[in-house]
Amino acid sequence: MGSSNLFLNRLAKTSRFIFFILLFNNNLYAKTYVNLSINDCVNCIVALSDLKKIEHIDTLYMVLPSVFSEDHERICKKYAFEKNSRVKVLYSDSLSDNLKNTANVIGSSILIYNTQQSLLYSASLKKMNIRAVNFFSFYDRPRILNSITKKRMNFKTARYERGVFILEDYFKGVYVATLKNNKLIKVAENDNVFVEQIYKALYSKEFKQRYSVMQRKLKEYPNMSPGVISASIPTNKPEIFLVYEVRDYATIKGVDRVDSTIITKNVLIKIDLKTKEKTVFLMDIKDKNLIASSPWSIIGTGKKIKMLFYKWLSPVSNSMFLADVQLEDSLFRVTNIKHHIRPNGYGDKLTNYASALHISKHVIAYQYADSLYNIFQNTQVHIPYKLKRTDSKSIYSSANFYNSSNQEYSLFYYWRPPTAGGKIIQRFMSFKASGELIEDKSIDKLLSKYKITTSPSFVHGRQMVIVDRATGQAMTVDL
Repeated sequence: MGSSNLFLNRLAKTSRFIFFILLFNNNLYAKTYVNLSINDCVNCIVALSDLKKIEHIDTLYMVLPSVFSEDHERICKKYAFEKNSRVKVLYSDSLSDNLKNTANVIGSSILIYNTQQSLLYSASLKKMNIRAVNFFSFYDRPRILNSITKKRMNFKTARYERGVFILEDYFKGVYVATLKNNKLIKVAENDNVFVEQIYKALYSKEFKQRYSVMQRKLKEYPNMSPGVISASIPTNKPEIFLVYEVRDYATIKGVDRVDSTIITKNVLIKIDLKTKEKTVFLMDIKDKNLIASSPWSIIGTGKKIKMLFYKWLSPVSNSMFLADVQLEDSLFRVTNIKHHIRPNGYGDKLTNYASALHISKHVIAYQYADSLYNIFQNTQVHIPYKLKRTDSKSIYSSANFYNSSNQEYSLFYYWRPPTAGGKIIQRFMSFKASGELIEDKSIDKLLSKYKITTSPSFVHGRQMVIVDRATGQAMTVDL
């Protein structure tokens, strides 16, 4: 009987060792670890009860040094592990030491890794932020957004913002999706009622006269109907703001005839996500700052609505400005204007490409620049590319992200090697605000199975949401 028990104990130890090897080397699975310090007081580990309530954590791995493997039953009883089938206990000196060194805290710690074994979050168990743990333990693996739709849909663009995904289809429909509760809501589409509402705001007292003309033009050229050029949930309120490009006509009087030409005007639309009520805002023509300007992009900062504007007929170097937006009586005005958001000399060098940019909550990144503009700090931050430019367009940035808690930037960019025969390599880099490079690597192999034709968007520093043009699916990918 004794020799039988000894054999079973050895088999159990061997099984645990094999399981650990498979677990740590298999990047198909995201992992949430708690590296336990058995000497911690009750107050230090009280967060365990909150962790065990997070249902989307498939397996919560509790790690202890191997010396405690003989005390497995008492360990489970001490921490009430036997009451939760999702808890797995691992006894490993190497894993425990590795996690301890990575977390670099005293006592028990929590660490969350994604499917690429990138560290997403680490903290002392006593000081862990339950909201951050909820977030990173959910977005720790790739997910397909189309899985929540009742019918097959082809998405054109997708971006993540403030807990939701904003998606557009190829027919000017705008959607808001939440993966945590599997909801997809259509918030805007170019139906007759919505288009008429936009033109009513635009034409005001001249609506009946002018809209009948515009209706005929829209019927003849359906692609001229209003379209979204920017979408954002800028504050913590349940509201989405859209910048719509609207076609209008203007008459030109000649010597012996009157001609008409098509022009574009941009309007701002607010949609209440609960009631679906839509409000159209026009630029206040009395605001001198908005003379010969068009709203370009909405930026969601959490508290204020910020917008990027393009100023027509201005020198290229000073043709864009950033401003806070104030809404009042169906009009919008601007305050707190920032003009110098481009690197010095950038617009003069690139002229035709000077307006190509990518925006996130904290950052404006001009496509061919070697620096990022931090919106909150009003500063240019140098990008420490590991690779060297062979010309002004051999490296160009795309999606970006800034983590204000650890002051770390993430950047998705493209590189065109001089000897690659025109092949473009997709790369990812992260770096500190101080300029310290953390990593700069090719992710071309990782993304090679997708056909990405629109700019991705970061969910967090190690995950992007992309649209695969080949399948029309919007999905997240781990980096």
